[in-house]
Amino acid sequence: QLIGVVAKESENEIVAEFFQLFKTPWEFCREDRKYDVVVAASEELPAVDADFIIFYNSGSTRFDSEQALEPGLSSEKVISADRDLSFPIYGQVVTFRKHEQTRLTLRTSKEAVAIEVSIRDKKVMRIGFDLFQEVYFLLTSGQPVEFSHIPTLDLHISILRKFILDSGMPLVEIPPVPSGYDYACCLTHDIDFAGVRRHKFDHTMYGFLYRALFGS
Repeated sequence: QLIGVVAKESENEIVAEFFQLFKTPWEFCREDRKYDVVVAASEELPAVDADFIIFYNSGSTRFDSEQALEPGLSSEKVISADRDLSFPIYGQVVTFRKHEQTRLTLRTSKEAVAIEVSIRDKKVMRIGFDLFQEVYFLLTSGQPVEFSHIPTLDLHISILRKFILDSGMPLVEIPPVPSGYDYACCLTHDIDFAGVRRHKFDHTMYGFLYRALFGS
């Protein structure tokens, strides 16, 4: 399973960074290849050979007009992923008056932010925000304090994964843990002992003194 990606050239680096986190095979779309799934963050729905297109755009597009989706800008910026889970959007958001096959809604107004549309022999998931601009903001600026408890980037990955799997497409993903283990632990640096008095004449105290006097 290889995901095709269509994005602005200026977003190539952030696309690559996103798929370092969403560990599944991908490539920028090629004209000579057919894809099961294409993730597109483009000005218009791309003319690609794919069974399922996930189309992110935070504005009004020709596709919206053709499908009578009636897009409109929203001042509300918090999206419900399910009944108990929501996450913020930091860029522009558009909603759609056509509510058939709604997959994501705004938390308060319940307006549709993601809807599924069938056209001829393919499905399109139309999503009213820009995925890679959101990822760029999260990786470079970070979230304000009021949303710091929400794993927003993980939720973007989780939602994309769910959309692909719910469409019936298989998905190859490398879990971020060693084979045979449930989790991974990463130590970034040594932990300093603030209270040496709690380690009288033991290995910790002697090691601390040695590194402080001779090891540095």
